[in-house]
Amino acid sequence: MKAYCRNGIVVATHDDEQNVDPTVYGDGVTVIRFDSLGELTRVGDPPPPGLPDTRPYAAPDPGSAPPSTAPPLLVAAALNLQVVNGDFGQVQGTFNVVAAAYLGVGSYLIFFLTPQPDDNYFVVFSGGAVMSVTDKTTDGFQFEAHDASGASVDPPPFGAVVYRIAT
Repeated sequence: MKAYCRNGIVVATHDDEQNVDPTVYGDGVTVIRFDSLGELTRVGDPPPPGLPDTRPYAAPDPGSAPPSTAPPLLVAAALNLQVVNGDFGQVQGTFNVVAAAYLGVGSYLIFFLTPQPDDNYFVVFSGGAVMSVTDKTTDGFQFEAHDASGASVDPPPFGAVVYRIAT
């Protein structure tokens, strides 16, 4: 199967045998192969006439905001964080971060220099562990790091980059 996506949203799917030109769905459409998406319902404009798309059509919710066409905005970053002897021994690059706090093995806090207007932001981590946000506020966020077995770890140098979706 193939998914035709614009701005991360699936706009159509087709069997591999159907070589549909992605430009029929507009500019900026990419094709992603997949095994199965189960039952999909098209939301938004119906397919252009003559296209082999037989999925049910659902009109968009008139009260919902349209998807943003702007890229996410970088609002904060803490790069190359490294735990040394039970504390952050090094932070080599920050943007809108006033402090990074070590709470214990695998548990950390990042505080923003300029608070966010709300907690509607997302964090992208880099490093050699599974990291996830456990609490978010306008002033910062708490996160944890685990190895593949779920044990708390202090990974080698890692980073956290914070983005907001433009509205």
